[in-house]
Amino acid sequence: LEDCRALQALGAASAEVSASCTRLNRLVEQQRAEDSQGRDAAAAPTPVAPSGSGEADAAAAAAPSLTTEGDQAAAKAKAAAARERGGAAFRRGEFKAAAEAYYEAAKHEPLVHTHFSNLALALLKLEEPAHAVTAAKRCTELAPSFAKGWFRLGAAQRAKGNLSAACDAFAAGLPHASPDEARDLRRQLAEARKALDCVPAGIEEVSPLPSPASSAPEAGKPAPWAAGGDKARGKVDLAKAVQTAKRVAELAPATQAGPDELLSLGYSAFERSFLQLWARGKASSQRDTDLAAYLGQLPLDARGLAAFVGDAMSEETLSAFVLAAERVMLPRDAVAAAAFLGRLASVRRFELLWMFQGKAESTAATNVLRAAVATSGGDEPAREAATKYGVKL
Repeated sequence: LEDCRALQALGAASAEVSASCTRLNRLVEQQRAEDSQGRDAAAAPTPVAPSGSGEADAAAAAAPSLTTEGDQAAAKAKAAAARERGGAAFRRGEFKAAAEAYYEAAKHEPLVHTHFSNLALALLKLEEPAHAVTAAKRCTELAPSFAKGWFRLGAAQRAKGNLSAACDAFAAGLPHASPDEARDLRRQLAEARKALDCVPAGIEEVSPLPSPASSAPEAGKPAPWAAGGDKARGKVDLAKAVQTAKRVAELAPATQAGPDELLSLGYSAFERSFLQLWARGKASSQRDTDLAAYLGQLPLDARGLAAFVGDAMSEETLSAFVLAAERVMLPRDAVAAAAFLGRLASVRRFELLWMFQGKAESTAATNVLRAAVATSGGDEPAREAATKYGVKL
């Protein structure tokens, strides 16, 4: 019952919705299993958490979510149709259309792990490893024993350049894999470990690398990280080594530059410096002032912000931006804070990233948008943003 009440207060895109539904479903199944052992098969369902109101508790047990059976059937049908469209598009090589269809299926059935596995694969084909990691992580959270989900996560982490995380994911899938799946996981794990051995000490992340799920390398260029090519394995690609060196070289100026200077260095430098500031110690007036200065330097129009960020927005950064908007922008100007959230919603794959945010982020967005509407007497941009964030005003 507590989970049901929490669901009513959360937006449909919140990660807590899926977690609460999962816990409630398990409680229902457990209670029904115990009920069947001590009662006649024709007995009524046992309440999930008796509270003295027998009819209400029985109704809660019979309905593991807040939707009606008709709503559930409609959602299931829509998800199936979207999955079919995604599969057809994927077979035609139309990976963008496939990703959009799989994402639609995941919205209709947010507890079905295979939708996120399919989405991760399509995103990998689109060469969007950061978003593929997000989708694959969700798959493994929903179904930890689904070996293919760990394979997808490992492939996405490897394509993103997180070789250590890729090794962890491939290894995590082995206990749950069939013989064929285990063979593939071991092969990918061995290749990721060899690639990791080539990375200089002290560098945790390298530039994105080709993976089995990505497109083939250009003719004439070495591909030491790809499947096969035994002669090339263990050798460092000079071009990629140069890219890695450039990224490492950015660290020094990025930590010393101001927010306005960081914009000229690009989004990656800005994001890295902002996250370092956000994670620095306890809140203070100086830290809040610095955070406000960072946010104030971002483009003031949706198109400009989307162009500046590109495809590089991560779950962590979206979370920090939304929480910072509530902390440092809301007390100064609620309408400006709401406008900033509206611009964030224009970033590519925003809906996918927002789906995986938690209760803290949902609460922060709600507070900002409601305050903007209350302050302005009906701020239209805030109302539009509320729709994207799943906030009820």
